Amino acid sequence: MQSSTSVKNALSNIITVYNQAHSKAQLIGLQLFTYMIEHLGRISRIVKKPKGHGLLVSLGGNGRTTLIKLAAFINDCTLFKIEFTKNYGRTEWLDDMKAMFKQAGVDDRPIVFALTATEAGTCAGSIEDVSSITNSGEVPNLFSQDDIEEIRAEVAKQSKQAASVDLLQLFSRRSQNNVHVLLSMSPAGDDLREHLRRYPALGHCTTIDWFLPWPAEALQSVAVAQLRESPFLAA
Repeated sequence: MQSSTSVKNALSNIITVYNQAHSKAQLIGLQLFTYMIEHLGRISRIVKKPKGHGLLVSLGGNGRTTLIKLAAFINDCTLFKIEFTKNYGRTEWLDDMKAMFKQAGVDDRPIVFALTATEAGTCAGSIEDVSSITNSGEVPNLFSQDDIEEIRAEVAKQSKQAASVDLLQLFSRRSQNNVHVLLSMSPAGDDLREHLRRYPALGHCTTIDWFLPWPAEALQSVAVAQLRESPFLAA
């Protein structure tokens, strides 16, 4: 088993590579204490597994969003995020779902679909669709017949197996394997209990990663890092 120091060094190198590949607004600054490394490992295992989905139960401000970005990067996944604006509705949601599944099924691209229950709650039917993705790997009746014919044609262009397999089945299999839902929910209030009661697949068809309060080691690690960067304490 690798030592804690070697794991931290490897992850530090990965974060450096990530930051070199992204704009200033997307840079990651992550303190690599044991708590963070353990959760990063759990999320990475979820998105590495075909048909793997995760329910991340946590309060805000604990590094969850950064861990999702890093886990997607480590596993060479496209991070699919939706901007839920004031005018975002059911039509826009379905268009985004079509675009995501085409990336996964036509381009054969691994996707991390990250959203919070609060975000999804602003668009009618979206939580139900997310539950369906975790259960069956698809959104029912998402594609029209014209869409399906277009998908068949696109898969035929890109797949070397086109002559020997059912193109729609190939698209479906790729989509199911490549789309990884990471749904974040807060344990505060009744929403978590209500969502799991109404949509059991969110609990039964996901790996649950429960973020407990930061341990003392984590708080100390962040405090020391902040103090080291303080200009008032510079040597």
